Amino acid sequence: QGSPSPLAPRKKPSAHSLGRDARSAAAGARARDGADLECAATAATAAAHTAKLEQLNAWILAEEADYLASKGETKSLDDIAGPAPLKLYGVSGRYATGLFNAATKAKEAGKVDSDLKRLVSAAHESATLMNFIESPTLSRSERSKGTKEVCAALKVCATTQNFLSVLAEAGRTKKLLSIASDYHKLTAAAAGELAVTLTAPHVLPDLVEKGIVDEIKAQFMPWERVKIIRKYDPEIISGYIADFGDKILDKSYGSKLKKIKNALSSMDS
Repeated sequence: QGSPSPLAPRKKPSAHSLGRDARSAAAGARARDGADLECAATAATAAAHTAKLEQLNAWILAEEADYLASKGETKSLDDIAGPAPLKLYGVSGRYATGLFNAATKAKEAGKVDSDLKRLVSAAHESATLMNFIESPTLSRSERSKGTKEVCAALKVCATTQNFLSVLAEAGRTKKLLSIASDYHKLTAAAAGELAVTLTAPHVLPDLVEKGIVDEIKAQFMPWERVKIIRKYDPEIISGYIADFGDKILDKSYGSKLKKIKNALSSMDS
């Protein structure tokens, strides 16, 4: 037998099938509405939580400023004294440490910090300045002349100017951005703030982050403030990697799995 003609009269659906279809459609609509409401509620809760944290941080900073003002004190990086609080490695780490020691001796650690921030910002905004910093073909005289022009334009302090001149003479100008980054780590640590780069496969709950910070404080140093820089990498699978100063706290399942694979491959070879 052939297929029925589309013009042939169709069988009238029963009341039972109509009711079943109606119930299924209603259930689907309720599920979609429920999912939409749940997403909206989650987003609203997250936004409210972020707003509360921002208000709390602002209140803490205001209270701290009022307290220091009542004692006639001001917080300044220029008042930092002593050796570099972190041990940094590589070319940029050595230069940053030397600059930090020179700046603290001259009581200009804060001025140098501000100078480097303005210099990095200007380099990202100006292709000409970025090319000058990164160019490997400039002669020593061209680097020295360009460095003097940059220092004059940005009105940097004496310590920054002397350091940039040394950097130009040594042909290390292309390391300037990484040196600036390492220098900021030193000033932040000297001011009692530790920057922790926390890499996880997904967003971690607040209590988990607090536990990680407490563990770092207990094992290494009781920092006054910890600034968390969050990064996400699904290859970690579970756990986290905390990178701070010259240390790495690796508690990720992905790293353990990689070590096992490397061990097995070395046994096979």
